[in-house]
Amino acid sequence: MSAKEVIAIMFACILANNYVFQNFFGVEAVALDSEKGIKCMLFNGLTVTAVLIVSTLITWPINAMLASASYLQTLVFAIVTTAVVYVADFVAKKVCKENKCSVLSIAINSVVMGACLVNAANGYGFGTSVLASVGVGLGYLLATFVVAGVRERVNEKFIPKAWRGAPILAAEMAIIALTLFAL
Repeated sequence: MSAKEVIAIMFACILANNYVFQNFFGVEAVALDSEKGIKCMLFNGLTVTAVLIVSTLITWPINAMLASASYLQTLVFAIVTTAVVYVADFVAKKVCKENKCSVLSIAINSVVMGACLVNAANGYGFGTSVLASVGVGLGYLLATFVVAGVRERVNEKFIPKAWRGAPILAAEMAIIALTLFAL
């Protein structure tokens, strides 16, 4: 794989095809993470990236074996990604005892499952799948920081009572998605 291809894949996964804004995978987790402090956002973003890489390392060979049984693929991927998420949660709690950041948002994070399924559907090779997973994780981290920044700016303004909470979050996400789509 050439450097040009690596840059193209990373650019595509981080910005152009950002899974949070383009495919709406992990929107709920970004909403939860963006309310936390910068340390928690960074911790959760790096944990999501690590979970993505480990899930890809496990699901890619499984995809090669189950290529003809696509109905089993989703079930096996769901089991694998759930197991990896729970192991990551266990490890994070043991390693960071004083850390008040919750890794459980990864459990509801569809970025992990979505990345594995999209990698399989696109027929990516092993190296490309791992590289795409790194890009998706970094894109998730970027999305969390962007949403937190927009949320901070919006919270400085007066918001009518009917627009507080989920409605303003949906509007924020839509505007950010349109902005990235314009790239």
